[in-house]
Amino acid sequence: MADIFISYSRKDKLFVQTLHAALGQAKYDVWVDWEDIPFTSDWWEEIQRGIEGVHSFIFVISPDSIASKVCRREIDHAVQLNKRLIPLVLREGFAMEQVHGTLAGSAI
Repeated sequence: MADIFISYSRKDKLFVQTLHAALGQAKYDVWVDWEDIPFTSDWWEEIQRGIEGVHSFIFVISPDSIASKVCRREIDHAVQLNKRLIPLVLREGFAMEQVHGTLAGSAI
């Protein structure tokens, strides 16, 4: 079971790779799609299992992740499961009204 799930837009993957490496160096086990979804599996089922198996959920906020329907589904699933949510603002350029209500008041 991983410690942390990272939700992000593919357009922010370079940053997420750096974040993933830093968390790994800090001895956290991190769930990321490029490592944890087998090629032949149902990707959404794997994402759900990934979220279900962690205690913390990092959402990398950018205009692209805010616009992503998949990221929204991931947040909804994490909220439904009462996961610890850690919003991380990477790039601005979005209206706070667009941010998931659970995250809007706590972004760092």
